[in-house]
Amino acid sequence: MKLFMILIVQIFSTPSTVIYEFNANSQINDGWAIRDNDCFFYNCGGINYFGQPLNDDNPIWISRLFSNLKAHSHIQVEAKVLRIYTSDPFGVDLDYIVAQKSITSSSSSSAVCSGSYVLSITTTPIKHNRRTLWIKAYFFNAGGLMSLKISMINCEYDCIGCIENYKIFCLSWKLHQYSFGEKLITNSDGWIFQPTFSSDFDCGYCNYLYFFETNYSTQLPTHQNLLIRFYKGNTIIIVDYVYGKKTFSFNSQLVEILIENHLDPILLLNIKSQPSTDRGQIRDFELYYTQPEIPIPINKLNEGCLEQIDTKCLICQEGWIYDQFLENCHPICGDKGQLYQTRNFEVSEIIINKFNEGCLEQIETRCLICKEGWIQDQFFENCRPICGDGVIQGQEKCDDANLISNDSCYQCEYSCINFCKTCEFGICFECIFGYDLNADFDCVPMCGDGNVIPYSAEQCDLTDDGKWDNCQDCLYILIADCKNQLLSMCLECKVGFQLLENACFPNCGDKFILQQYEECDDGNLQPYDGCFQCKFQCSEDCNICDKGQCILKCEDGYKFVNNNCLSVCGDQIVTKEEDCDDGNTIQFDGCFNCMYSYSCPENCYDCYQGTCLECNDKYQLLNSNQCKLQLDCGDGYLQKQEECDDGNYEALDGFGYAPRQQKLLLANVHFPNLQNQQLHISI
Repeated sequence: MKLFMILIVQIFSTPSTVIYEFNANSQINDGWAIRDNDCFFYNCGGINYFGQPLNDDNPIWISRLFSNLKAHSHIQVEAKVLRIYTSDPFGVDLDYIVAQKSITSSSSSSAVCSGSYVLSITTTPIKHNRRTLWIKAYFFNAGGLMSLKISMINCEYDCIGCIENYKIFCLSWKLHQYSFGEKLITNSDGWIFQPTFSSDFDCGYCNYLYFFETNYSTQLPTHQNLLIRFYKGNTIIIVDYVYGKKTFSFNSQLVEILIENHLDPILLLNIKSQPSTDRGQIRDFELYYTQPEIPIPINKLNEGCLEQIDTKCLICQEGWIYDQFLENCHPICGDKGQLYQTRNFEVSEIIINKFNEGCLEQIETRCLICKEGWIQDQFFENCRPICGDGVIQGQEKCDDANLISNDSCYQCEYSCINFCKTCEFGICFECIFGYDLNADFDCVPMCGDGNVIPYSAEQCDLTDDGKWDNCQDCLYILIADCKNQLLSMCLECKVGFQLLENACFPNCGDKFILQQYEECDDGNLQPYDGCFQCKFQCSEDCNICDKGQCILKCEDGYKFVNNNCLSVCGDQIVTKEEDCDDGNTIQFDGCFNCMYSYSCPENCYDCYQGTCLECNDKYQLLNSNQCKLQLDCGDGYLQKQEECDDGNYEALDGFGYAPRQQKLLLANVHFPNLQNQQLHISI
């Protein structure tokens, strides 16, 4: 009991800081996550609360995340809750830990909100030293949260991380890296993983890194001990840190791994889920280190110090004052006390070259004007070189004329470039896993290993089946004529192009002419108007077209042959090259082959311009301008139109005077005056 009271006194004697306050009177949700969306602002008899109304008995769950907290050792929560016709409890969890609390209640003074009472809740200080805190509150039935205040109790010695559960004093620890601490994870320095995340309501739907296996590497400063700290979700994970392996159970918990006497300049971590088919979950990764324990002549470095840890003085002797910048003690000037022989703060002889390097003019130890390339330090009243001017002076080890970190020289001290595992004088000799050292001694992602390094120049890599899917040299192939491309997707094409199935095609009909694809663009799809389908096009009967303009068009009666208009014989159109054109190729009909000289009909004796005036002997001139053979039956000559010709006109002699068209009619006719006589009639 005595030890507990001492602990309570120690906690409450340490300054506390209010980090958050909520009041339902503001009617502002202020980032609280709500499960099932059943929590709203209500008023009961003038009392504002955040919860649910009367006659509603659904459970209410709300949560919120707080990140980037300052160093602290404990967290305390104070709240006021309105309960209406219910005695169900109000619960508060901090990082999955159920908070122990004291509760006082009072009836509501409002007659309108009858049956209600107000609970005042104060949790006991909960041990908590993480840089991230999440709170979950839950209650049932009518009522809700009126106000809430969260306070943190600062570290006793202003330690970084408030690490107090190891034999190493908390002031010895220094923070090297803090990752995955935001609600939505973005920071991944040194981590290699597929960008997959899960979310959890208990921390306000914050992200967890969601993985089967992940790797981490970082180059450490000069150090001796390491402390790895992160929060894991409900999965079994195995952490391999080269010096050993540790397996952590299924439950959500804070993981801490202490590695003493870590000698390597590089820390390598491999974290796997167990079994391998499940995914691991981690967030809020912190890495701390301590500097090597080197024997230090205390009397020399911390003269005037009464109590100190390592090289840091905690309390100065009487007549001395603590220097916040140098973290040591120096004598109080003007206290009329003893003149202490210290590190050249009050000595009879001043070494000008040592203390005032870069000074152009000075009085005693105080520099008035600095040399070019130097700047006056108002605290030390001396000169120091200008870091970033590209000139190495004084205590500068390098100066690359910029203040960019991780580019081999930072703040005029040698530094390793990003993703470098081993370097010397700012030059990298070995890169971390997943990176290659190129000819410029830069660490670039290893292309072709099937892994895409997040937040690097890599955009893509070999797929699981070993194919480069729209990927070349680990960069997505540029989509032709795309104006705005995001990874492998084209968001917007250049002017004159249209986006179809993630490709840019010329947009014919937009009145914008693409010289390499289109001859013209008149903004329509009308044929024979000079431009059709973005190609020059003249009218249908144009024979020579130049850029939509008709240069040669043949007249009627002509056709286009070998870039010339030639007369068409047989179309019944007489051109200047033709004497005639009767539309056929029949000889002796007055016009044949449209020749310059007319042709006479066959068997014509005399003709003029194709018209027969007189036929040959025994031929008859017809109206059709043809000469037809006359039949002379009985001349003894057999003509084509005759079946026979016996040279006489006697009938009934085997031949008759009848052409092929005539018939011999024989009839019996009775004449009364011609008894028993036969009459022959030839027709």
